[in-house]
Amino acid sequence: MNRTTRGNAPSFIEVPVPPEVLAHLMAAGSTRVRHYRAQGLMVFTSIDKGLWHLSISASRRYPTWDEIAEARYQLCPDNITMAMLLPPRGEYVNLHDTTFHLHEILE
Repeated sequence: MNRTTRGNAPSFIEVPVPPEVLAHLMAAGSTRVRHYRAQGLMVFTSIDKGLWHLSISASRRYPTWDEIAEARYQLCPDNITMAMLLPPRGEYVNLHDTTFHLHEILE
């Protein structure tokens, strides 16, 4: 069974990117910024330095593994590899407590 095709999987709907978020991401060099919502989840995708980036959050909890996987497979190309990374402590940034980030990695 493919775990990312469950019957209760969230169905993400694209919504406008809030102007302040778009301005922040564009100033950081992000392109192709998109914003999605589904069942209490908020997702942003973008291209950062030529590689895909996905951030997913829920307002009062952490997103589940299945929600993270579903967002990745619905909203990013299937032919790339993505990972959640933990950088050295000195480089760690956490602006939102319930947000996870996936980054495209090159094999």
